[in-house]
Amino acid sequence: MRVPAQPIVSRPAWMTLLSTFVLVVACEETSTPAQGGAGTGGSEEGGATSTGTGGSADLGGASANGGGPGEGGQPEPPPAPTCDDDAVVGDYCGGDKVSNGDPGTLYRCNGPGPATVLEVCAEGCVIAPPGIDDYCDLGLPECAHEPLLKYGLCPDASDRFRCSDIDADDISQTIGSAPASAGTNAQDGVIDGEPYCAATDLRTVGLTNAQVYELLDVLASQGFAAFFRDPGHDGWPSDEARHIHAIYVGVPMKAALQAQVQDWLDGKNGLASHTTYTFYQASAAKKALIQSLFEQFN
Repeated sequence: MRVPAQPIVSRPAWMTLLSTFVLVVACEETSTPAQGGAGTGGSEEGGATSTGTGGSADLGGASANGGGPGEGGQPEPPPAPTCDDDAVVGDYCGGDKVSNGDPGTLYRCNGPGPATVLEVCAEGCVIAPPGIDDYCDLGLPECAHEPLLKYGLCPDASDRFRCSDIDADDISQTIGSAPASAGTNAQDGVIDGEPYCAATDLRTVGLTNAQVYELLDVLASQGFAAFFRDPGHDGWPSDEARHIHAIYVGVPMKAALQAQVQDWLDGKNGLASHTTYTFYQASAAKKALIQSLFEQFN
């Protein structure tokens, strides 16, 4: 049966506008993102939410507020190194009259009060005997501490002579007044109650020049600036005794010995003539060791 055609009825314009408005509102509501916590403007990152206005959470779920002891989430600074009440003017390793100090750091004290960092010691800090400043270890070989080889030696020089295979019979003069020494063997000071001279004269009886050369090199590695006094050579009078003049540079010493050490570093003979020393010249590394140790105490 034929159905009669239905007349076309136009929708009013206001109905079309209303439908469009409803659709737009519905789309906006379904696309609004979830709020990231209690605060306005918060965002999620790593599963955590912020709690402050405009804040964002740290990665890993930590809150944006707080985070550690102390104000503002910062840890409390460690106490400053301080020179103890019994500290005098001088240099100290941390822990030796310096409270709150690093044991591997050398500090300067001007009496009780704040400590000043002098150097962070690469090889560790050495606590010296009473009356001597502490110092940074320069990598000198370890030597066992034993009784003095001979009166007039400082304890450290005595131990380092032993490490160089020197015994008491090899020592001809420590503190002394031999005319040829011109005062260089006078007393320099007192350590651990023992008077000492930084300079020591060693016998060379039975040693060839080549063996003397080797001994000078060994002594340099142990902290000695040593000269071979060979009669008629390098400014040493031909009528004087053949010997080694060895200066241990790890202690305070008189000005005359300081000048001889400087000559040794400069490649000179350590005598009044200050001429070039031809018998032995230390390597740059040994000179650097001697200079560093020397400057710690002089």
